[in-house]
Amino acid sequence: MLAENGWEFLLVDGSCVGWVLGASGQPLVRTLLSADDERQLGDALHLSTWSAIVPTIGGCADGPTNSYRFGEQRLTGSGCGGDGDAHSAWAELNAAFSTQLERLAPLGQPWGGDLHYLVLPEQSQNDPRAAVPWPLATSLSAVALPEDQLFNYRAGMSRRATGDDATKLRAIRTTSNTPSSDGLTHDFTRVTDAGGANYQLYLRDALPFEQENGLLPASIF
Repeated sequence: MLAENGWEFLLVDGSCVGWVLGASGQPLVRTLLSADDERQLGDALHLSTWSAIVPTIGGCADGPTNSYRFGEQRLTGSGCGGDGDAHSAWAELNAAFSTQLERLAPLGQPWGGDLHYLVLPEQSQNDPRAAVPWPLATSLSAVALPEDQLFNYRAGMSRRATGDDATKLRAIRTTSNTPSSDGLTHDFTRVTDAGGANYQLYLRDALPFEQENGLLPASIF
């Protein structure tokens, strides 16, 4: 659910508003690119040379796929592995994207709009973190994915939280760089109901132009 629109992404619209996600489970950042930011981004990503770039297909068996779009031009290929040529145009584009993501993320402000969330029954009793009380009026059992559907999740099945509900969930959010006492990091918040039953809460910020099911329209990406 955290990666329905990408593990990490950078989207810039025609008015130079940028939406930056540095990693799944991290807050979404909105930033306004200056003319210099725009120039640096275009130069770093070599936008004028995309027609000559041949994406690497294959790479790591379980590795990510990187997708890029500039206007109507689209490139999709492996995010790792491949032909081993770190100096290929495709590898350099992937590296430049990561660098620009790191550069732009600190320049904006965390987005405070809607959230998408998913609740699962707790899968392990070994989480050392104290569970956080569930803050919404709707019961956890009512919104949790049933046990028999845990391995049947499909993109677009998350729930949307708006207004005060989004504010309450964001206030208890665990981000993926928050270590617990055992030194591990978690991409979910451990929550509990009034009866002491524990659940795993996954949260991500919703882009303002997502569809109601949380997915980006095909016309955008």
